[in-house]
Amino acid sequence: MNWNIELEIAHKVAQMRGWLERERAGALRLRGVDWFAWATAGASGSPSQAAEFGCAEVLVTRDAAYILTDEAEAQRLRHEEVRGSWTWQVSPWMQPRLAELREHFVQHAAGGWPVLSDRPGLHERSLPAVLREERLPLLAAEQARYREVGRLAAAAASEALRAARPEWSEQDLAGACARALWARGLQSVYVLAARAARPVAAGRARLAGPVRTALWPVRQPQPSTPLRHGAGRCQRCRRRHPGAGSGGARRLRGGPCAEHGVSRAR
Repeated sequence: MNWNIELEIAHKVAQMRGWLERERAGALRLRGVDWFAWATAGASGSPSQAAEFGCAEVLVTRDAAYILTDEAEAQRLRHEEVRGSWTWQVSPWMQPRLAELREHFVQHAAGGWPVLSDRPGLHERSLPAVLREERLPLLAAEQARYREVGRLAAAAASEALRAARPEWSEQDLAGACARALWARGLQSVYVLAARAARPVAAGRARLAGPVRTALWPVRQPQPSTPLRHGAGRCQRCRRRHPGAGSGGARRLRGGPCAEHGVSRAR
């Protein structure tokens, strides 16, 4: 099937309504940025990378599908993030009783039936584990987005490592990698960089085939000291939105030739 954004959202709304029928509930409320991204086919509900909850929520009932947000974020979300046939429930940003008003709307929309939620609040039920697992298999469109994130991230890491110089610190390498990620529209969740001289610890490198054991510096190397010449590694976790993230690593191998700006990234 050739999925587009609207078709993907419609499929997921129908899936969520099926959950309501199975659990005899009146509404499904999605607060987490991960679930918001899943339901909206990739939209970001928060401007912060570290936030667990965003500035917008998804509310699906048996006959409607809402985006709950406030006046401060509604226009940006409408024009830059959220697509699909949603009904927008926008609350005044400076309303002192904003949370109370939103809770009243949610309970009214549920029609007296229970409210399911990924992060349940008062008077709400947790989304059962069996339903959470139904989200895990990726649709064709989600697989395509995931592959695109991996392709762009690999190109960003290779670009940063090819630009590396012997006088760079690990912070310089991490900064170059983060810049290359952002330049490709990817959020740099974290970037780790290490030179080969860091204390050696046993790590595991998972390749396409069997799992192989390898020796490499500390597993989670925070950028700190100069690279000098020799080998280096840039490891990063990146995402295009909270719903599609991946991790990976690239290695830089050099030697005397690296002092003349010649190095090889792989």
